[in-house]
Amino acid sequence: IRVHVPDTTPPKYKWLIITGMEDGNISLATIFINTEINPNVFNTTYLVSLQLTLSKQKNPFLDHDSFADCSTLTERSFNGILNIVKQQPGCHMGQLHDDDLSLVHDTIKKARTISPVQKKKFGFI
Repeated sequence: IRVHVPDTTPPKYKWLIITGMEDGNISLATIFINTEINPNVFNTTYLVSLQLTLSKQKNPFLDHDSFADCSTLTERSFNGILNIVKQQPGCHMGQLHDDDLSLVHDTIKKARTISPVQKKKFGFI
């Protein structure tokens, strides 16, 4: 989905991938899609390895090849995202290709930058 997010500097519209859901539909785990790998943010080889290439060819909703940032899960309110999608149905742009989604999940499971507590909460362990 493409929504305005307050947790970037500056706040802006970003693509989000919903990667997991807490039991009881209370919250969602999301990751960002970025147009490029920012070397000021992803400044180690390990952090760069957690940025997965998403091709426009396999994911036609993208404007160009992009990167899924699997280094951080951001928890968002299920009801908040549901309300955004209801109010702005066009914000749901598509689904990741199955192969890409599987790779995203595998990368999140292995990411040392995401706590075991957060992984367990959203079903990654």
